[in-house]
Amino acid sequence: MRASTGLSLEENVADANAMRTMFEAIDSCPAPVVARVQGHALGGGAGLVAAADIAIAEPKAVFAFSEVKLGIIPAVISPFTLAKIGPGAARRYFVTGERFDAATALRIGLISEVAEDLDGAVEHVLDELRSAGPRAARWAKRLVRERPVGAETARWIAERRTSDEGQEGLRAFLEKRPASQPNGTTWGVFRET
Repeated sequence: MRASTGLSLEENVADANAMRTMFEAIDSCPAPVVARVQGHALGGGAGLVAAADIAIAEPKAVFAFSEVKLGIIPAVISPFTLAKIGPGAARRYFVTGERFDAATALRIGLISEVAEDLDGAVEHVLDELRSAGPRAARWAKRLVRERPVGAETARWIAERRTSDEGQEGLRAFLEKRPASQPNGTTWGVFRET
């Protein structure tokens, strides 16, 4: 921020594009991205939270899209933030720049969970991710990002069902055993409900 005050318009565009590329890399990372939020997530920090797939915050965390307080706007983070909180909440929090607590962040969809035991909550999510088919988790993220419709959805499930991972996962479920990957690691621990 300090350096941007002395940059020309063209230099500021280049700087903003570098930041945009970073947010896009997080958002488009094929693997699920988990954010562990403590302290303050203001401006670009709140944008990082929005770009993550799963965000877990401590109750004392504070959030803001504070750019307007600096005379600027949250333009670079807006695609990720709007996807998370929607235009209704963005109209308030982008325009006011006000700070809000973790409970509000949860209510508007910026974060997935508020947890007193932040380490335990993050570890629980990581355990759940490790128990999923690795390729299936990536395809599930792609499903959310690309939002296929109609016959394309049928094609996607058919491709996953006929994949090696899908076949192993389905067999393991029917046989009530963990699925295994070619490297010998297991996933998809069978749990009766």
